[in-house]
Order: sequence, then C-alpha cells, then structure tokens
Amino acid sequence: MLIHTPRIRLMSQAVKSWFNLDPGDNRIDRLFTDYQPADCDNAYKALGYKMERTRKILLAGDWDVLLNIEDDIVVPPDALVRLIEAGYSVTAALFHLCPGRSGGIKYAARVLDPDGPQDSDDRHLEDGRDFTPGDIVPVTATGLGCILIAREVLNLVQFDDRGDSGFAQQCNLAKIPMVCHTGVYCDHLYEPETVPDEPESDSRPRVGSDLQGGNTR
Repeated sequence: MLIHTPRIRLMSQAVKSWFNLDPGDNRIDRLFTDYQPADCDNAYKALGYKMERTRKILLAGDWDVLLNIEDDIVVPPDALVRLIEAGYSVTAALFHLCPGRSGGIKYAARVLDPDGPQDSDDRHLEDGRDFTPGDIVPVTATGLGCILIAREVLNLVQFDDRGDSGFAQQCNLAKIPMVCHTGVYCDHLYEPETVPDEPESDSRPRVGSDLQGGNTR
C-alpha cells in the first residue's frame, strides 16, 4: 500500500475528529464498516451497500438517530449536538465536493431553483446567495458525508446503488424535509493546496420561518 504523507496526515485528522465529538446528553455508539460485495463496481453502489447495511443494524437496535460520517470527512467537535439541536429528521452538515466533481469545488447540498439556467430544477448551494453561515437551509439533495438521519426516516427510506442521490429522491417522494446546517462546516480530505476556505460561522444558527422541524428524539 502506498499512501502519500499529506494524505496520512489528513486522514489522522479525520479519525481524531470522530472520537472528539461532543456527545452532549446523548450516548454515542460507533460503528465502522468496510462492507463491499464482489459485484460492487463503483463508488455509488459501495456507498449504497454500506448505508443499507448500517440502516438495518440501526433498526435492529435501540438507536434513535444515525450520524453518518464518511471516511474522508473531518467533523467539528460540536457537530452532533448542533445537528440534533436543529430539530429536523434529516440534517446535513456543510461540506464541499471533491475538486473536479461537478465542475470544481462546490458544496454537496443542492437547493431548489426552477428558473435557473441549469438543466435541472435545482443547483448547488452558494454562500452569499443562499445562506449566511449559521443558517439552516432547506435542500433538495445532499451528500452523505456528514448527515444526521432520524430513526423514523430510516423506517421509510432504504439505500440503493444510487447512493446519496437515491436517498434524496426517496426523501423527496416521501415528502421528508431535508436541511443543511451551514453552521456545521466539515473539512473534506483534500491535498493541502486544494483545501477550500471555511466560511465564517455564527455562534448560533438562524432558522428560516418557513421550515418545519422534525423530531429526532
């Protein structure tokens, strides 16, 4: 195995961040999975397989929420507490896609924009245009890099070989609101020269008046 030294340094930051999460009043049980069947031939299928396996494990136990963190995500210590405090059934943290995907460095979350110049009815979230750091923003889709999903959602929605896009489509069909908490910013593992700037975060989130919270218990 050959891993570049900067990558090892960044990976160690990610692992440390997972164990430095503040549990608040919650109990944290950590599950690490590397499940990938032989017929899995792309990253989206792999993600779907892992998430579906994790979903079944959670539903077989007594856990109330799933905080999914992908292995290349560095989370802030207050991520769990702030995502739960937001009060929604599906709450994603803010993080960038890998450079080169979707035309450059963009946020993983997408917002509704039916009148925009793009081919679809939504587009990538943009700071300054869609939010001030700290806002909680309704989204049409989001990556699964750091996301809190309530048990009741996992009872309704399964994961498939479409990965994060399949999860978002099922939530939209089931009319399950999804939000992005822009006050919880996570680093994505990049080579040092390509790390995007972190937006300045307010100390407290501001929730839009048109949002309806879900129970995370």
